[in-house]
Order: sequence, then structure tokens, then C-alpha cells
Amino acid sequence: MTVYVDGEFQWLDQDVGTGKGESSIRIGSSGVFTCKSEGSTFGTMGGLGAFGTLPSSPDYLEINNQGTVFVESDATITLDANFTNAGKVIVNKGTLELLGAAEQEGSDTSTFQILNNSRVILNTQNQSNILGIRQGTILGNGAIGGNLSLGKGPNMAGATTAPIISPGDPTNPIGTLRVTGNFKMFSGEMKIDVSDATKHDTVSVDGFAQLGAVQPQPGGQPRPGGTIVGTLLQGDEIAAGTQIDFLERADSANNSPFSSVVGLGTPNSGWEYGINATKAWYRW
Repeated sequence: MTVYVDGEFQWLDQDVGTGKGESSIRIGSSGVFTCKSEGSTFGTMGGLGAFGTLPSSPDYLEINNQGTVFVESDATITLDANFTNAGKVIVNKGTLELLGAAEQEGSDTSTFQILNNSRVILNTQNQSNILGIRQGTILGNGAIGGNLSLGKGPNMAGATTAPIISPGDPTNPIGTLRVTGNFKMFSGEMKIDVSDATKHDTVSVDGFAQLGAVQPQPGGQPRPGGTIVGTLLQGDEIAAGTQIDFLERADSANNSPFSSVVGLGTPNSGWEYGINATKAWYRW
């Protein structure tokens, strides 16, 4: 069974189970899936559990979004489904838990917004445990509970893409995005805004942060790694010698530096860019 959403589909309370059997929800470009149920689950209701249904099974619910998914709750909202975003996801309040595969594809306009210190949690029982931003932008001020990948991995099909990770949002350009697992940047840009010594974007990674070029195994294709793009916003005067740490990560042999630097940190910017085992910074 396939459900097409071209208007607004509201989930306001209670668990909603699709049970066992192939099914999907397809949210069109004008569709809105509003999730406000608190502490409830929507989907296969037993992926990895009651029905013995794994995310790789054809019986597992598929949610494909080309419109808007809006999440606002005082508790955790769980989608027990494989989730693909090609439109807009807005986690405005609370926690969104994704039990199946979690991917963003589509185009440069696809966005995954984690706002107001909200969280997105990936299922730790799902072996991949990855939020894959293959195209478009991930932005906001909040946390990803699990691993984050930007761009297509070297053994994934398709041309190299140009996704963006950008802390902050349109109403407040300064923000912090935290990744509780590992971060792999196969391509694209990390955009960092600096207002002054105390107001600047931050990406915090509890695990390793692989930022540079990656060579594939036989049959794959190389990926160029990430570009750091720094922008100075209007703010208080910054004293000479001030260091602004914008990336934090655990010390790991898997760490690597950005492949290229744009904006702050380039020779004519007046700023020095640096990176070591546990952090990256700008120094004025």
C-alpha cells in the first residue's frame, strides 16, 4: 500500500503501526507531514523487533519526502521506517528518532534543519547508524545522535555531490551542531560564520572527523574531501592573536584535514587557519 500526501497529514497522538507488509508514504512537493505526537512511534512498529522486520526487508515502511516534514514535541517522536528526504525536514523542538536508513538526496535545495537545541537520533541497533546528507544542506543548532556523512562515499554510485553543513539558521546565523558519533566529509563545504571572539559557529564531534580526500576500493571512485568556508560577520572588534576554535573532535588515526580552505584562513584574508588532532581554528 502506498499513501500519497499532497496536503497536510497530521500525526498528533498515539502510536501508528503499519504492521507487516510492503507499504510506503510519499510526501509530494506541496505535502506537509506534521509530527507532534509525544513519546509515540509511527511505522512498521517492530523493525528489529516484534514482526522480525529489518530495515533491509521489503516489508519495512518507506517514507519518501519531497515536501516538508515538521517535528515539534516535548518528547521523542520515532519513525520506524527507512526515511529519505529530498525536500525539507524541520526538527523544531524535541527529538526525532529514525530507526531505519536515514538519507538526504534530491537537490541543492534539500535541507535538514535541527533547530532550538533539538536532536536527531539514529538507531544504535541499525548497523549503519548514519545520517547521510548526500546532497543539499544540514543546518541548525542541535545534535545528531549517531554518525554523520556528508557527500557520497567512495563506493557509492553516482557523481560527486556538493552538500553543505552549516551551523546556525536563517534567523540566527551562529550555532552549534554536535555529532555524538563519527563524521565523514566525502565532499562539499563546512560553512563557519564568525561574529566575534565569543560568537561563532562550532561543529563538535565526539568521535573522529575524516575531512580529507578518500581513495576507493577497486570499483569505486575517489571523493575529494571537504572545503572549509569561513565568513566574517559584523560584530565586536576582535583582538589580535585571538584564536577561534570552530571544530572539535576526538584524537583518532582516522582524522584527516580539510582538502581546501576558502574565505577566512586564505593568504589575503588576514586570518590564519590551523588544524591538529583534536581541533581546527582561525587565528586573527
